[in-house]
Amino acid sequence: MPHRILRACSAAAFAIGLVAMAPWAPATPAGPQLEESWRRCADGKADIAIGGCTALIQSGGESGANLAAAFFNRGIAYRRKSHYRVSAFSEEMAVRAEDNARAIADYDQAILLDPDDADAHNNRGIAYDDARRYDRAIQDFDRAIALKPGYAEALYNRGNTYRYKSQYDRANNQAVALDDTSHFDLAIRDYNQAIRLRPSYAEAYVARGVAYHDKGQYDRAIQDYDQAVRLNPMLAEAYNNRCIAYYKKGQYDRAQKDFDQTIRLEKNFGNLLVNRDRGPAEAPAHRLPG
Repeated sequence: MPHRILRACSAAAFAIGLVAMAPWAPATPAGPQLEESWRRCADGKADIAIGGCTALIQSGGESGANLAAAFFNRGIAYRRKSHYRVSAFSEEMAVRAEDNARAIADYDQAILLDPDDADAHNNRGIAYDDARRYDRAIQDFDRAIALKPGYAEALYNRGNTYRYKSQYDRANNQAVALDDTSHFDLAIRDYNQAIRLRPSYAEAYVARGVAYHDKGQYDRAIQDYDQAVRLNPMLAEAYNNRCIAYYKKGQYDRAQKDFDQTIRLEKNFGNLLVNRDRGPAEAPAHRLPG
């Protein structure tokens, strides 16, 4: 995840609109109250950030880059909140979808205020990907990369979306998808570019390894997992995925060693023996006014 300077300038089953300003909205916060609202808007805890950003948005006192920053921060908070909900119960899944839709709506507003904000396009792309709206996600990543050439994280994210789209297509239309590996190839292309831009991008090596694995190229997948481990010996996904590739090749002793290392690193790793990646690269750190 990029960590650029904090600034004001500069993702779904439900359409959530911009919160309307009520007639009783409080007066524009000033001084310590304003500073406290911005501090909360940039908080790492989702509910606190949502409250602070909403106060700023509803106050009517922010505009331009500052208003875009409040929407951007709240979008991050809503998406983070959606990922706190891990229950498979339908009610919980519906609430998670609502939170993700709110994130998309906030990024919409941030982009309306600043159409050239590459990070807002990147983050909205992540939220569209979460909603399995893969084509919309790819459009946003395309835009982010056009606005910010050399955006390794957006290339990595687009590669993930191409790969998820191909996996989704295989699961839902297997007869067609098995004849069409183009999305895996597009994913590998994007990972290649991201790695060229950031040779130490361990997460991109893991993701490219998964793409090679999905194409049945287990040796190439293992090479990528090897490199990921060299770059980040604590990356549990690399050991887990390499375990799977070794198992596919019948190298059970090596698979067992990687399995054991995965457990040492992540006791609550989740679905072992299922290929995993690190997930999207959300950008950037929370923004504050200038």
